[in-house]
Amino acid sequence: VGTFDVVVVTVDNGKVIIKAIGGDTHLGGRDIDDKLADLIAQKIYDEANVDLREVDRDDSKDARRNKAKLMKAVEGVKITLSDELETNVYLGDIINKLEDADEIIIRRGELEKACEGIFVKTIELTKRTLKDAKMSPSDIKEVLLVGGSTRIPRVLQLLGDLFPSKKLNQTIDADEAVAYGAAIRAAQIDGVIKTDISLTEATPLSLGTNTVDNCFSEIIPRNSSVPIARKSRYYTSANNQTRIHFNIYEGVRPIVDESNRLGTIEMNDLDEGEAGSQYVDLTLSLDKNGIVNVFVEYNGRTEHMTINYVGVRKSCARSIEQMINDAELYAGSDEQERIRREKRCNLGAMLAGIEYRIEGTGLTNSEKTELQKKYDEVKKWHEQNAKASSIDIEMQIESLRKICERFFLV
Repeated sequence: VGTFDVVVVTVDNGKVIIKAIGGDTHLGGRDIDDKLADLIAQKIYDEANVDLREVDRDDSKDARRNKAKLMKAVEGVKITLSDELETNVYLGDIINKLEDADEIIIRRGELEKACEGIFVKTIELTKRTLKDAKMSPSDIKEVLLVGGSTRIPRVLQLLGDLFPSKKLNQTIDADEAVAYGAAIRAAQIDGVIKTDISLTEATPLSLGTNTVDNCFSEIIPRNSSVPIARKSRYYTSANNQTRIHFNIYEGVRPIVDESNRLGTIEMNDLDEGEAGSQYVDLTLSLDKNGIVNVFVEYNGRTEHMTINYVGVRKSCARSIEQMINDAELYAGSDEQERIRREKRCNLGAMLAGIEYRIEGTGLTNSEKTELQKKYDEVKKWHEQNAKASSIDIEMQIESLRKICERFFLV
């Protein structure tokens, strides 16, 4: 089927570091073949009134045989049009009942027009990968082409436009480049060859956890070099909270609803106290073997969990490309939702603070009654309006802030 992949790497004295990974596993040479097959099938229909696309409706042996012959012809046409401006397709080679002399002409321009959307998308994905690597086209010293579709003149033209000062490296056979790399890597692992080459990979997605209201808290950013370990501190969100648990996620969006959950870990027996008075440290580490180690630390105690990231990743419903595409598509609305949820979290924190302190404030009974009434009113609103807008939440925060200032609780 084929995929489209972009990798930005730095190479220095045999040390290869992956800076960013991009592409689309659902975009490849097969997509070009399908577009070209539709083009040829339409021309055959116009010329001989035979619809090769009927295989989608007719599963007969003849229909399937004709479709197979069409796809074989497509491969030859695609290869020829990389060198020639036009080529002939003999209809008898595809459909037995037609004469060998009957032919249609396929021009390179027709192929380019049919596949322009695919070609443009590959350039957009390349630009995005450069952005992820925090690089511009001028920072790239060499562009190595891998895969037969990189021979298509329109692809070369678009890449040349993106990297105008760079000569595209075609010294390695594009069809054999992956096999060369795999053979070298296998020889290294088996000890057949001994080199000083080292490979540092990168995380395909961010790793983190969920906070109150299920916002995504990033700990290891996407495209971080592996191995890596990062620590973040998290505070209790409720009064007298004695237990805290973390769901570990991979994702790129600010809401964990759109992330893949990898596992869960918790710490129990926290000391009681006001919300925010206790904290735990959460550490995530990812090694070269794809193992995520999770550590939760509190007052000298540690809980530990391991996740086989490679294994779990294969079973995740959302693909990396889908998640990244969705993150770009919904960036605006995601940011608004993140802000809304943060405001809601802040309102919850204010309520917890008032609840914990209300008895020890030194207020008169009438003042306590007034404060309790306002607390009950806002708490009820908070519980019943989970989808409230940022503006409405801010109004509730402001009403609490005013009464807290009045009673010196801020």
